[in-house]
Amino acid sequence: MVGRLWDGYLSGSGRFPVKEAWITFPVYLFIVLFFLIGIFLYASPAVANFPVEPSTPRILKSIIHGAGSGAKYLSYVPRWSVIPFIFLLVGSGILLSLANGLRHKSIVFILIVATAGVGFFYTTRVIFPLVNPYKSARFISQEIVQTMKAGGKLVIYGDSGSAGTSQFNFYTGIVPILEIENEEEMIALFNSKENVFCLVGPDDYKILVGKYPDLSLNLITRRHVGNRDMLFVSNR
Repeated sequence: MVGRLWDGYLSGSGRFPVKEAWITFPVYLFIVLFFLIGIFLYASPAVANFPVEPSTPRILKSIIHGAGSGAKYLSYVPRWSVIPFIFLLVGSGILLSLANGLRHKSIVFILIVATAGVGFFYTTRVIFPLVNPYKSARFISQEIVQTMKAGGKLVIYGDSGSAGTSQFNFYTGIVPILEIENEEEMIALFNSKENVFCLVGPDDYKILVGKYPDLSLNLITRRHVGNRDMLFVSNR
């Protein structure tokens, strides 16, 4: 159906006059969307630092909150890596505006397809690989596998947040991984003669270290997984 709409739009067929409106309206949406995303990528770090007062309008609070979320995600990648994406979107928006105003229909179509293709390629080949070390469980899992070559038991203590156990099952190949929420059970396990390795959040780790200073909680590594940090510790 989309192909037939574009065919009618590009060929100038007058059989269904409404067809052109069906195409031109989304084109305007693409133009606005490209500009807005480009501006958001450029300005989000600055907008995220705007002070929020009780009297701040709700829509402005939402914008600042969204900018904060975007700035946090963008903080995982170098600033230079986002600049080409901004130029791509803003440049495409300008060219789309000109092509649509001059009624160069084929150029409008080519620009939308090319922008989507280049944007997808750049995101998957440049942005995601840069973010991956900070978000994926793969890297800490590689360290787990390397450390546990001699054997031992792997457990997860407390709330792992978005770093679900299934990710570690997949990347380490260790099944099952025991999930422990009871503090006493965790202490008993770490005081045993068994070689125990544990994935724990920083807050839970801090509580354990504070309450049990004599407990052997040797930190091996710390990595960002999902929306939080995870610590890999051992009782040996």
